[in-house]
Amino acid sequence: MSARPTVLTIGLLGLFSMVGCGDESDPAAADGTGGATSGPSSSGSQTSPLTATASTEAAGTSRGSTSTSPASSSSATAGSESSSTGDNLDPTTRGEWRSFASMPMPRQETAVVAAGGRLFVLGGFVGAQVVDLVEVYDPGADTWSTGTPLPVPMHHINAAAMGEQIYVTGFLQTLQFTPDGRTFVFDLDTETWSDGIPLPTGREVGASGVAVADDRLYVFGGLQASQAVAQAQYFDLSGDLGWVPIADLPSARDHMYGAAAGGEVFAVGGRGGSIGAHSTEVLRYDPDADAWLTVAPMPTSRGGMAGAVLGGWIFVAGGEGNAEVESGVFDVFEAYDPAADTWFTLEAMLTPRHGMGAATIDGRIYVPGGATDEGFGPTDISEVWVPSGS
Repeated sequence: MSARPTVLTIGLLGLFSMVGCGDESDPAAADGTGGATSGPSSSGSQTSPLTATASTEAAGTSRGSTSTSPASSSSATAGSESSSTGDNLDPTTRGEWRSFASMPMPRQETAVVAAGGRLFVLGGFVGAQVVDLVEVYDPGADTWSTGTPLPVPMHHINAAAMGEQIYVTGFLQTLQFTPDGRTFVFDLDTETWSDGIPLPTGREVGASGVAVADDRLYVFGGLQASQAVAQAQYFDLSGDLGWVPIADLPSARDHMYGAAAGGEVFAVGGRGGSIGAHSTEVLRYDPDADAWLTVAPMPTSRGGMAGAVLGGWIFVAGGEGNAEVESGVFDVFEAYDPAADTWFTLEAMLTPRHGMGAATIDGRIYVPGGATDEGFGPTDISEVWVPSGS
């Protein structure tokens, strides 16, 4: 199933002189988790419009300014006596963390998607190397295999899965965090990558929020030339519109989690260009008004975390920018119920991590790899959250 992955290697001198997305005073802090996420997998055409040979860009720019609406800032501890809902909590908010087979190679700043009942971990950093490595986890066998390499080495990848395709649309390259707007589409049947329609010129970005809803592949925020951006756009997967710019986020943000839950798109947390500039803000996109609306904030401010959707709820794990511990990494695990606009604090992760992705398979949330120290510190640790009764 695999060809030998290529590795882009840059010496340690280059690593410590680079300009990254972290605090400029700390070269090791040029980091964060990729904005990559697995949008909810759904059935669709075997041929994606993103694989068209000619680029199609919708005319126009962002269609207007953003607006916000007040929302409750409620949160609770799941299962605790102080929880407003107590024993009536959704069962997906109770569970435990377990270990599963370690990744073959310690890796961070990856994209993680679920497709065809398997977990795909794309690209990222192996030490000071940017890789095109793809590793595939089979939950039934608890084993890893090497998949078809990415077309080029990349990190902080914008990725999503839909039907029988995995989409990579925008990413960062090299230790200088160079933005690249190319799109690649992986077909599960042929196990091959093909070129897709790139992000519009001037909107090349990585470390973005990504979500798939209503046959639209959304890419919002991210890093461009090591600066956070507020731009947002979607690709029409069912028609000929190509890339369509939409309202900007209220402020520039990268390393957030992009989620689609209940047919709606959310931008969760993230940061404004540096590790310490993280936020609790959560936004919901209103396609009718073309506006990002404020909803209940995440209990713990952070960026560089992993996220997944399960049972219509949004789950967010780990993250970076924790000033209370030496590692700078969070172990917190929190869940958002969009229907109630309420957050819940769940049992903490076994191993604090950042710079990883997450995906849901068969009702379980898998979180492979990442880093255990702020900045660079890749690990092969892999853990899964299992709801009670599964």
